Amino acid sequence: MAGLRELTPGGPVIGLSMPDLTPFRLGTFEVPYSVKYSAYQAKNYTATQIGKRNVKEVSGFLPWDVTLEFDVVKPMYNSIEIAGISIPGLEAVSGALGLDIISSVKDIMTLWQKTNAIKVEHETLNALGIEYLFIANIEFPDPDVEWHLPVRLKCESDDGEGSDNETEGVLGRIMDAVKGVAGL
Repeated sequence: MAGLRELTPGGPVIGLSMPDLTPFRLGTFEVPYSVKYSAYQAKNYTATQIGKRNVKEVSGFLPWDVTLEFDVVKPMYNSIEIAGISIPGLEAVSGALGLDIISSVKDIMTLWQKTNAIKVEHETLNALGIEYLFIANIEFPDPDVEWHLPVRLKCESDDGEGSDNETEGVLGRIMDAVKGVAGL
């Protein structure tokens, strides 16, 4: 199991990559438990050659690059018979329960169509200071929409400014201030 690691001690990047079984929510979408994610962050620095030395001045950190990979799998089993009673299989009712692949694709596409940052609820990413993600790239590698659909989301951490949450972001704070002044 891989964990948090600094690629070069004191160096310009820090990253992690691991499979995870902890709950993971991206906005209103519950990411399947088998999510594999990787996070990568680089330092923002300048290097200056002074004599024989290379002096580096760090001026901050770049946003985290986060890749989420998971599989949407249609739950399937045939009907079973117990003590002479036939119980319909999950495949027969999965569409009605919203467990089919197409419903999941629609949910994922709703996330993709958002033009602003999406709230992340995940213990490890939140511990790294990642509260919001902007989805920059979506990929369905080798899709088999019948029963299995791999999904890859490439994201960038965000500060949440302009997020869907009305009370967050610059616009939300301006609107709250206007409401306060206007006595609304």
